[in-house]
Amino acid sequence: MKYKPEYLKSNELHITSVLVQVAHEHLSTVRQSIEDMQGAEVHIVGEGGKLIASFEANDLGYITNSIDEIGRMNGVASATLIYHQTESEDQMDELIEVDPDNLSQLQNGNLS
Repeated sequence: MKYKPEYLKSNELHITSVLVQVAHEHLSTVRQSIEDMQGAEVHIVGEGGKLIASFEANDLGYITNSIDEIGRMNGVASATLIYHQTESEDQMDELIEVDPDNLSQLQNGNLS
């Protein structure tokens, strides 16, 4: 499914993570199908048939439709949204000034 509505003029960027539970024998096929989706990337494939994927899109409907599509794939037991963030594209383009002396804090997730 390659879905990008032409009418969409959104200034928002939606970033999501999805946990997918897959029967082991279908894992590689499901992984490839997810990676073929627009804005999708598989980050982790774990033992027991679990994988974590992310989506980035201007349209939240595209993401929810994609999660539904994953849930209907052969061998998928569940596809669950585990994270969602919305940012304006303007915010995503902002530069973050970092004091080099505090770089280790930034790398550890301690933004101040």
